[in-house]
Amino acid sequence: MKLFRNRKYSGSIRCREKKWFESIPGSMCTALLCLFTMALLAPAHGQEFRGTIRGQVTDASGSVVQNAAITATGPTQNYKSHSAADGSFTIPFVQPATYEVTIEANGYKTELRPGVLIDINSKVDLNVALLVGSAVETVTVVAGTGLTLNTDDASGGTIMDPEKVQNLPLNGRQAYMLLSLTPGSQFTQTQFGASGYSGTRGWDESNAYSINGQNGSFNQFSLDGAPVSQQNGGGTGTWNISPNIDAIEEFKVMTNTYDAQYGRYAGGSVNTVLKSGTKKFHGTAFDYWRNSVLDANTFTLNQQNAKKPFHNEHQFGGTVGGPIWKEKTFFFVSFEGWREVLPGSMVTSVPSLDMYPDASGNMNLAGYQASKGNGGIYDPATVHCIVPGQSPCAEYERDRFLNDTIPANRITPIAIKIMNLFPKPNRAGYSNNYVYNGSNPYKYNQPIGRIDHSFSDRTKLSGTFAWWSGLEYRNGNGFSGPAINGNINN
Repeated sequence: MKLFRNRKYSGSIRCREKKWFESIPGSMCTALLCLFTMALLAPAHGQEFRGTIRGQVTDASGSVVQNAAITATGPTQNYKSHSAADGSFTIPFVQPATYEVTIEANGYKTELRPGVLIDINSKVDLNVALLVGSAVETVTVVAGTGLTLNTDDASGGTIMDPEKVQNLPLNGRQAYMLLSLTPGSQFTQTQFGASGYSGTRGWDESNAYSINGQNGSFNQFSLDGAPVSQQNGGGTGTWNISPNIDAIEEFKVMTNTYDAQYGRYAGGSVNTVLKSGTKKFHGTAFDYWRNSVLDANTFTLNQQNAKKPFHNEHQFGGTVGGPIWKEKTFFFVSFEGWREVLPGSMVTSVPSLDMYPDASGNMNLAGYQASKGNGGIYDPATVHCIVPGQSPCAEYERDRFLNDTIPANRITPIAIKIMNLFPKPNRAGYSNNYVYNGSNPYKYNQPIGRIDHSFSDRTKLSGTFAWWSGLEYRNGNGFSGPAINGNINN
């Protein structure tokens, strides 16, 4: 029996176009329609993750240049603006990426600014001084020239860009383990009202990160602007989904003085942006494999001369993205899966075979008592004073069962039923006489989809669907049947 109880959903939708749903499978279509409905009816509580390009266009003498055309060309979307009467311009809501910015005006040479990097919620100042000449002449300015520090606010934080997300070693490939590299962030192992550390895989969730000295329950996690962390209860602040790192464009850990839209949270705000489709098809594929060939045996199994347990693990998946229609609509799909047969070995004690009732129903515990050396089995129904007639009695004793054998009429059937739940020993002796060398299967799937559509320079759409489901089996005592305990089929 497989019970999929840990299902997590996340979505952010900004507008709707009916044609999307004509070729989508029914189940996903229903989910997307629900997300659309929630976006249309519910108040917006998302955090802005897009950036802003702004600046002023002048000539070489410093005079303002009006009505200059500014175009930011990116891997997916293009953005356009014009300079105002004072030469200023603003391009808001720019998806995080690297852009090529072109500035054109009549009577001036075209200026090209390649490599303009837009990070999460960044504000880039791009002041331009055009040179007199023909528009067919192009002046290329090296990336970074003319870019100034953000003076709009004092927000602080750390950007985990694609270089860090893709190349830093992550055992289990969980992106949020990089929070430990953020100044002002500390992994605290446990938090008040939280379950604490729960592993490094994509499906493991935690709020055990203290940011700004605050408890982890005061943190907020967002995915493409939509909150994806638990909002109340003992696990408040726990992220509900950690995306496949191949699907992450970047994420920003805001640790202090961030602006008012994040001000509901006293800790930190972690804003994650997924990749989007580009004008050309791109994809990745991966499979990280580990098995018992290079694993060592456990100490307890070595001690019992038991064989090394079987272990096999695959973490696999990939991404694909590209154009759908006329450089207007783009898609991006990610999948990550986990299949593992985890060793579940342990050594424990169970009743030995000679402790079970014999053919007459009697239970002979002489061997067990000899191994323990604790004086035998005594009848609790024969309590009497050591000194006959003493009143009040100073000390009591009980009579020992003959041959340390409990007669059949003194044994409750319930006890026998409980004993029969235990597995039979597979090692000699009365202690550590049962070796369990089984396996614990794990299964996890995380599909993510994103669609971007540009209706015009001013109207754009972005929709994200993220989902995960996992099955965990962990035998806590090595038994089977009704006696088994642990995290079973959860």
